[in-house]
Amino acid sequence: MGDSSEWTVVGGKGSKRKGGKQKSLSLKAAQALSAAQEGGGTCCDGDHFTFDAKTEPLNLKKVASVESKVETAVAALRQTRIYHELSAELDRHGCLPQKAPPSGAGNGCWMWAASGVAELVMYGLGSPANSKVSQAQLALADLLMVEYGLASVAAAGRAWTYDPVLEASDLEVLHRRGWQALKTNENGARVAGENGPGGSLFYMPHCEAVLYDNLLRANWTRQKLPRLAILGNSFQMYVDRWDFKARDAIGRPHFILAVIKYTSEIVLGNADAGELQGFNDMSFHTFAEPTLPEMSDPFWNANIIIG
Repeated sequence: MGDSSEWTVVGGKGSKRKGGKQKSLSLKAAQALSAAQEGGGTCCDGDHFTFDAKTEPLNLKKVASVESKVETAVAALRQTRIYHELSAELDRHGCLPQKAPPSGAGNGCWMWAASGVAELVMYGLGSPANSKVSQAQLALADLLMVEYGLASVAAAGRAWTYDPVLEASDLEVLHRRGWQALKTNENGARVAGENGPGGSLFYMPHCEAVLYDNLLRANWTRQKLPRLAILGNSFQMYVDRWDFKARDAIGRPHFILAVIKYTSEIVLGNADAGELQGFNDMSFHTFAEPTLPEMSDPFWNANIIIG
């Protein structure tokens, strides 16, 4: 990795993060990775990392240990109340493909899913090698792939992940599950639906508000926003938190607060204690085009949103 001051904080679980504040889209949007992680590794084979045995031998024993922990987390999560509630809500609203449309289909969630999923993007997972929370969050990604037929997206090479704390063993475990590590830190500023017909599902467990804001800003048009679905922190939670704060307060998530009235938010419940805290305040967000203002509306002027 280059200068550690270039790193960004993507979440607060597991091992210690490098760097300072998460950068907003107004700063440099992405940073090249000159190596897979600090301490070694060579970049890049396609869009995933490979590791050079001369600089960072891949510890296969550690990989096996991490895989075992993730499999244990999958089995445990499958039996929890939070997973059954989450999947029931996704099914009831038709939020993901491979399920029959719900009665009264036409909500924003179903409208997004009906177009199919072109790619999966996972930001801020943390390190499964070092965090039970990260293991549980990866377990949810595994279950969603199996239950909703999303494994075909990964098999087509369209499942991407990024977190600066990922280790060699983490990346190997993710690669075996079909995830490819992005070469650059996009700071959340990725345009949805550019990798084939259909939308983009962003899985962003407990990411910082600025990442969600950057993602919204990168897709801030009437055509792009409906291609986007976000499984992550509740936007309504941010609204409740910022309602009474000054408009110019540092860290204000301008785009979340602006889009909330056009957001279809499916609340997926709160988790039990322990490592399942990684699913607290999780919601599924979509943005149906018929509900959005015309492009001539000042709503789409980013300078007005921020100002």
